[in-house]
Amino acid sequence: MKKALFAIACAGLLCSCGGEGASTGPQNTQYQTFTITFVTNGGTAVKPLEVEYGKTATKPADPTKGEEEFLGWFVDAVCITPFDWDIEITSDWTLYAGWGDDSASTDTTPEPDPEPDPDTSDTTPEPNPEPEPESLTIYFRDASWWNTAAAMTYIKVDGAGSTTIGTPMTHLRFCPTVNSQIGYNYWSYTIEEYDADTTVQFFRGSDTGEDWDAHTGVISLSDRDGHDLYDIKDSTATWKADFYGAWADYDASDLGNPDAPEVIDARAYVVGDGSFVSAAWSTNGGIPLIDDEANPNLVKATGVEFAVGDLFKVTVPKANAWIGYSGLTGSLKGANFVEEAGSLNEYIFGATVDSLIKGDVEVMTKTVDSDVRTMKRLSYIMTVFIVLTVIACGWFSFQVAVWYWPIEQAVPTIVLTLVLWGIAMFAALWAERIKKEHDLITYR
Repeated sequence: MKKALFAIACAGLLCSCGGEGASTGPQNTQYQTFTITFVTNGGTAVKPLEVEYGKTATKPADPTKGEEEFLGWFVDAVCITPFDWDIEITSDWTLYAGWGDDSASTDTTPEPDPEPDPDTSDTTPEPNPEPEPESLTIYFRDASWWNTAAAMTYIKVDGAGSTTIGTPMTHLRFCPTVNSQIGYNYWSYTIEEYDADTTVQFFRGSDTGEDWDAHTGVISLSDRDGHDLYDIKDSTATWKADFYGAWADYDASDLGNPDAPEVIDARAYVVGDGSFVSAAWSTNGGIPLIDDEANPNLVKATGVEFAVGDLFKVTVPKANAWIGYSGLTGSLKGANFVEEAGSLNEYIFGATVDSLIKGDVEVMTKTVDSDVRTMKRLSYIMTVFIVLTVIACGWFSFQVAVWYWPIEQAVPTIVLTLVLWGIAMFAALWAERIKKEHDLITYR
């Protein structure tokens, strides 16, 4: 019995010892080691650490990754929560290297100062205001030939104006020179906006905008060199072609010749030995033309001595009209006037005062009747032969295009066409020669 009880006690003791040997409870972890694995995310490799249970891990040397900044080891793959190297290790760990900007997790940059009040602390300079458009008043001084018959002066700015010949300028004053009817005018116009590339051009016309065939060339304001007056006072008449004056300074005190004689009659005068604007053209307003006793349709000048090469004009100052005559060449006898028998210093002009004012055609009719008739005949001849030339050209075209004649067979028609055309051109050139011989010009 005692033996049985002893056996049972030994068996219980053995079972108790066997249970303790198989146990895997926590009392045995103090003898274990744990591994910390490092994921460098592209940096240099870092060996894993083996750490005993309950002890802290020793931080390894920092990895490198080019120029990027190492931000530390994190417990999560997105590198938000940094690893605490002071904790006791009781399990395995995987740590992740953080790189670059750490503003999301470890940003220690101080908060920026609040935005300053723009109303009190903004020191940015104000931009310069746009310059105001610059205006310029241009003055224009015309010539005696320009302002006859109360001509208006127009201006184009950069090729534009209120009419086809520009915008009317403002008339300032008339300045007499030879007499109270002959002189020059001042005009003005204000350009509201201009620059160095602005151009102007002056035109002569009627007060209704009719072009009177005289104008300056295009003038650049960059050439004025500070001057404000464009002056053509000393220019000669130029028709249908660009001409130029000169820049000067406007003189508000210029009144011309205050002692210029008053014109009180409507007689015509001879003025000579110079140009339209030359004072030498006139002595006391010119030499008056008087009626010829022998012929009431003619006027004459006495006491006038012309020499070969002299120039002269006939003017009716009160009507502000000029009638041009040629310079003298060779004998004093000519188509424009004839020397009266018995007097070397008296000249008969084949025109009345009325016809002097009316213009070229009537003057030519009075002075050169025979040549006028010749010119009319030449005009008829030219017209007829031009028509015949056109008909001959049509006949030639018909022969070649319809009848299919070779050019050789149509040569007579070609010759006929050239002959007809030659006759028409001969008539035209003859008429032109007659016009040049008389050189008769009426200035409006």
